[in-house]
Amino acid sequence: MIIRATKKVLTTNKIKPQQHTELRINNLNEWFVTLLSSGYKGKYFLAYVHSKSLLTIFTEGKSIKQTFNSFKHRLNALITRSSFPDALITQITEATLNIEAISTTNSRSTLAHINQIVSQVRNSFDMTQTYQDIDLDVEENVVLNMLFSYGKNYFSPTSWWNNYIHGNDPYLPLNKLSKEHEIIKPSTLNKLGLTNEEELHMQNQMLKMDLEQKFGKPIRLNEEDDNHKLPLFIENEFLKHMSAFEQHIRTAKETTVFDLIGKPTFKPAGSITEHKLNAEIKRVVKLLGKHNIIVDFIGEYSPQIIYEFLTVELMEKMISDMRIPGFINHFIYEEFHPNHEIAITGTINMLVNIMFDEEGDLDTLKPHFETDNFMLNDEKATFIDFKNAVNRFHLTHNPEIVLGYETETLKFDELKENVKAQGYIAFKNPIKGKHRIKHRFMVTLKNDEDWWKFTHVFFEPLN
Repeated sequence: MIIRATKKVLTTNKIKPQQHTELRINNLNEWFVTLLSSGYKGKYFLAYVHSKSLLTIFTEGKSIKQTFNSFKHRLNALITRSSFPDALITQITEATLNIEAISTTNSRSTLAHINQIVSQVRNSFDMTQTYQDIDLDVEENVVLNMLFSYGKNYFSPTSWWNNYIHGNDPYLPLNKLSKEHEIIKPSTLNKLGLTNEEELHMQNQMLKMDLEQKFGKPIRLNEEDDNHKLPLFIENEFLKHMSAFEQHIRTAKETTVFDLIGKPTFKPAGSITEHKLNAEIKRVVKLLGKHNIIVDFIGEYSPQIIYEFLTVELMEKMISDMRIPGFINHFIYEEFHPNHEIAITGTINMLVNIMFDEEGDLDTLKPHFETDNFMLNDEKATFIDFKNAVNRFHLTHNPEIVLGYETETLKFDELKENVKAQGYIAFKNPIKGKHRIKHRFMVTLKNDEDWWKFTHVFFEPLN
């Protein structure tokens, strides 16, 4: 066997290369060897690449001497599971029985193809969570199906060997290989003897069981009766992220927003001119964003209120020190300082939108209804009565005739525990050319720990 090693391999192994003229080369015995990192500290692989077909074997370690037996074992395993004919297996085994010489690389095109292989494998390594997750069997199977350019055509290691055993030009374009000549096929089995799908399914079930034990409830994902199932690899990534998140949140320490973002210095609001205050707000928002902290203001507030909230009140907020990719701390100003007008108007908007949407889910409104003391028009009613009234309205009215609505007034009691809201819903006039018809509505809501619930809905068409 002739080995053509890259400079890095020669240097690492302290090998002096032999001269090219001394080498006896044939179709089976010439192999390139390169070194690649696993992405994990101190863990490397040698890639043995057949110079003609680019069939590739990966071995753990940096030393040719120490990995050569592993190379022969893995080569035999790959060509056996890929259905190479017995006679060819024997020929390849004999051609790689011993190392006859180690020389330098001599083909830029082969090195370019090897770089293509290394790039593919490194991307795969980057997807793993631990070094133990790397499956060299799978990587070797994948390379067998990779496409490589040869002039204006493309070949794969599989097509090269299938053409070779039938006496064809090994670099014959892929589309020229007849089906009956496709004897050699890459295996779909990994080191456990499972297909990729079988292994992913097994991993996903184990991840679900672990998460169910930690969360204390079932993980309902990709159930048998689900109409739209996630691909197994996406489900696997999602479950891994859930597991990592659970681990982080369980071990995360409490800290303040101020400490998390590096204890910056902020100017007092009173010392900043009105002209410069908006620029300072943008600077603070940008700083928070760098640490995955987002703050939203639903209502309209003065720059001074916004700046003081961001630089004083928010800074004292205790949060978990969760510095993991994709995790965001999201704050809403109104959760600190409830804006009842916005909350009430939003609740009324939700009511009207769902009422006049034939496909709207009325049950989503149930948490916003006072179940013990509710009036529909002039009568005491239940939430079921309200649903039935809306469904009857849908039977007799086309939802397209609803043109819009507006909440005109809000009147609170002294303690701001109850509110009366009035407005109108506009309908298309059945008489062409006439103005739209406005139906008045009135609702009352009760404040239940900053959660506004309907106690009375008056809208005559719901009779």
